[in-house]
Amino acid sequence: MQMTLNQMQRIDDLVAKCSRDLELAVPSLQLLTEVSENLVNAFERRLFDPGLLDYLIQIGTGFRRGDQNTRKSCGIFLLAFNDLLLGAVDRNRNQVSIDIRYLIFETLKKCFENDDFLEMQSNLVWPDELEKINQQLESLNSVSFNQVKDFYKTYSREITKFRIAGRFNDKQLLQKIINLSRTDNSLHFKKANKVLAYLVEEHDIVPDYLGIFGLADDLQVLHDFKLELEEKNQSTKLLSHFLELNDNPLSLFFERQEKDTDFKALTANTPQMNFILGELMYLYENNHKRVLALLPDQGLWGLLLILNFVTVKAKQLPGLKEMPSAGEKIYFNLPRNSIEVEFLGECPENENKVWVQGVGSHKDIKLLLPRSSVDLATKKPRKKVDKKANQARLISQWQTSSHTFIPSHLSFSALDRSIYYLTRKNKFEESRKHLKPFGADLSEFINFRYRGEDNHKDDPVTSRLPKVDVYSSADQLREQLEEKDKNCIVVSDDPHLANNFLSDLSDGLGDQNIQMFFLSSIEERALNNNASGRDFAEVYFPSQIRDLPNIEHKINYDDPISSLEKKVFMVSKPIEKHYIEINSPFFEKFNQILMELFKVRREDENYVPQGLLWKLHRYKSYFFKKWYPLSSADTEKGLSLITETISELDILQDDSVHFKNLLQLIAEMKASIFDFHEERKVISFLRDNLETNFVILEENMSRKIEASKFLERKTIFNAEVRTFSEIKGTFFENKELIIPYQMDPKTLRYLSHKNTAKKINLFLFDSEKKDFQTNGSRVKSFENTLINKTAKVFKNSALKSIFDKMQVVQEDKVSAPAKVYSDYENEFISSFIPKAKSSNQLELVDAIPFLLDENSKILFLTPRSSVVLMQEEGEEIQFSLRSTGDIVEGDFICLPANSKSDMFEQLARKFAPDYDQIKNQATSWKRELNRMLNEEFNDDMVHFSKFLQEHEIKRTIPTIRNWLIGDITIAPQNPMQTLKKLSKISSDTFKGNLENTLSSIDKCYGLRREHSEELVRVLNNRGNVFFSDQKIEVTFQDVTLDYIVHEVSMVNEKQKIEFERLWQPEDVKQ
Repeated sequence: MQMTLNQMQRIDDLVAKCSRDLELAVPSLQLLTEVSENLVNAFERRLFDPGLLDYLIQIGTGFRRGDQNTRKSCGIFLLAFNDLLLGAVDRNRNQVSIDIRYLIFETLKKCFENDDFLEMQSNLVWPDELEKINQQLESLNSVSFNQVKDFYKTYSREITKFRIAGRFNDKQLLQKIINLSRTDNSLHFKKANKVLAYLVEEHDIVPDYLGIFGLADDLQVLHDFKLELEEKNQSTKLLSHFLELNDNPLSLFFERQEKDTDFKALTANTPQMNFILGELMYLYENNHKRVLALLPDQGLWGLLLILNFVTVKAKQLPGLKEMPSAGEKIYFNLPRNSIEVEFLGECPENENKVWVQGVGSHKDIKLLLPRSSVDLATKKPRKKVDKKANQARLISQWQTSSHTFIPSHLSFSALDRSIYYLTRKNKFEESRKHLKPFGADLSEFINFRYRGEDNHKDDPVTSRLPKVDVYSSADQLREQLEEKDKNCIVVSDDPHLANNFLSDLSDGLGDQNIQMFFLSSIEERALNNNASGRDFAEVYFPSQIRDLPNIEHKINYDDPISSLEKKVFMVSKPIEKHYIEINSPFFEKFNQILMELFKVRREDENYVPQGLLWKLHRYKSYFFKKWYPLSSADTEKGLSLITETISELDILQDDSVHFKNLLQLIAEMKASIFDFHEERKVISFLRDNLETNFVILEENMSRKIEASKFLERKTIFNAEVRTFSEIKGTFFENKELIIPYQMDPKTLRYLSHKNTAKKINLFLFDSEKKDFQTNGSRVKSFENTLINKTAKVFKNSALKSIFDKMQVVQEDKVSAPAKVYSDYENEFISSFIPKAKSSNQLELVDAIPFLLDENSKILFLTPRSSVVLMQEEGEEIQFSLRSTGDIVEGDFICLPANSKSDMFEQLARKFAPDYDQIKNQATSWKRELNRMLNEEFNDDMVHFSKFLQEHEIKRTIPTIRNWLIGDITIAPQNPMQTLKKLSKISSDTFKGNLENTLSSIDKCYGLRREHSEELVRVLNNRGNVFFSDQKIEVTFQDVTLDYIVHEVSMVNEKQKIEFERLWQPEDVKQ
């Protein structure tokens, strides 16, 4: 949301004119009627933001009932607002909308200086009017249906605007009340008649002739009666309670973008969004130290929650933006320059103007500027001051340039605690681009510091904002917290990173002063199980928001927050599943025998060779998961796989009837297996439903690319192919989803309980269908457990009675369903991940295991590592650096051929001859620590850790071990502070070389960063880059580098592994 200084001045001049008009004659309440008519028209012309309607009505109420100051501020606004709308005919629609925002927020800032206005809170009527409404309601008698009909007809335009703004969600509410008023034996018969009588009463508490402003009391009556009717709707009760205690969610409005147009508007959040944020804020304010929020989707929730933490809707103290003193230097800031001027004072002839003059050689320049220029000035320059530049020209340029306008009625606070945000960096960067509170960039509200690096500490504007430190490595965040004060909040919307953080976090760290908000979902079992044993308050949201209505925007918004709202609304609705009738005796026999072999191997690993099981697993994946024909190249590979499998089964057939039966099956189907895709019937289904658009789910990116090419060749244009990571968190409103075969257990759990499309078509054989339904029943049972756990969180609160009614009285006590194929398959694949051979903790490091290339290779990387990521963007391939914690299933990563160490370490060594020497000096602190541990503490790590803590080097034993192992860690977090503390207790040699060590650390990281960024640049420019199958050859600084592209099949939980096994893709042992 941007305005030029001249545009702001135009509004300020209009306000000044209206202020003078008000002094001449105070307008009557008839002004509200006129404004209401113009407002309704503005709504229909899309000049007014729906989300601001409540504020506008409150201003109207302030004009009716406020004290002198409130009435004056509100009256000036109404006159100015009217003038703006009347003069908007020939103006740009978006600019008129921004002008109105500026006017409303400036008015609210003045209104919030008055206690009487603040007492309204989020109500639309004056506090004493609430009681008067109830008194008049009780005195009324029934009215005729025609009177009600006439009322609705008269005010239908106004009621529609309330609905769009989210104040009146139930389209059928009036009809329900009418039906109740006609039913004598109805419990609500009398009250329904009184409510209808109040609506048609012309002389109610707020006169109806005031239009939208006059319907404020009628809306209050409808809202209260709706709550009465929904006595059993506990969600509505809770929402009212949460927002009564903390209305921050109601104070934040986000700019939405209409699909296929440039129209943007501020709209209210849906009840579901406000409910989730309201409950999380309730838990925060009631000092719940650890919260595990199981959400419909992690989406933007991390940023939304943090924004609510730092938003304070409160009384503004007059004079927060004081006028500078005469003679004081102030600065006007352009993107590249700051302009230094001397403030001379306010203009006596015009209170909306101020005088400034140039400085030094520019003292002859004297300018009369708008008063609002002071609000945009700073006491220190944001950029370099060019004293030789033409100051008059720069000031003129500054006046006509656009400035971000931050709503002045809100204040932002970092509370009294540090906030840390643990998330994936790429997700954070993408989300912050699209989340627009009040139409402004998120960086205008919060100073985000990646890994605590404050790049804006000298900026007089950004440095004043609430600070949030963003980390994408659980290890680095944990190390940071070990070093600093533990009185902080950690928010994480990435279950994988949150689980890594929690796994290594001692529950005694900081005496549990770390307040954690981990945002998860029901299918994230690793984090959920870990948190369950660590005193987390577990709250499950889908069941709580199930009965809340939606907002009828009347506009198809297409932006991330609107997409999240649709997903949140649909998640708890029944999933429409359509099982396509398909069957295959061959598949069922094969699947049954393979599952029996998995069972037998669990009891006796030697009875069923792992290599054979691996071939059978590959056989199933290769042939049974294809819904389109194999290419000629894949047919050759398939024939080779069949030959190998038959050969091994032939040798083993006398050992087991299972081997003999499998041999017979595969041999019989040797020719026809290549036509097996026809039994899935996906292609014929697509051709029979050309009028419907579909999304086909594939399990990895390679299959997606292959399937997409097939659809293009066959000119099938009513379907697109996506992977699980691409559909997660999305709801396909106008498309149906196709599940062409059985997916992995995590995907099955997600699909079985989350609405992803208006309809899901499952092409599953009987045993696959059983697998899907079994995972669904497990999720349902777990969901019941979570509903009960949620109720227990509030057992000692004022909300206990409401949650008791939402609780599942008796949890599902039925014994767990028998294991299905996907259970055994998952166990089998996970068994390929090797464990550490050494038991010496000083030889082991924390590493994340990655299964690559359809689970054929295993790779271990430390959580702090980075790799080169290859991504498709449209029709182009792009390369970027990605941290290990940001890698997900389906990503393509590039690794050096014959890799034996950190790839960026290799780059630095190749192109910087003295790199090893620099690194040796940079890591001298590790050798000093090892010396102290060996010589002074006899390798007693416990006492050594305590000794370091006593000298303000506060690290846990796992962190110290990671420091000492190998050469992975070049420097600790905050190296300057940490190593200076170490120098106070170390040898004279280390002390003497400290500056050299710190300098070498900077050089070391600089060389790694310089060469890795240069490599990515060369790859993206395609200069001297040759692609061949899954290999990339790059000529880089006259050296040829070979890289192999791997697809990530599975990301497992962090484990200990030998240092020398890092960075080396190993074949999975079969």
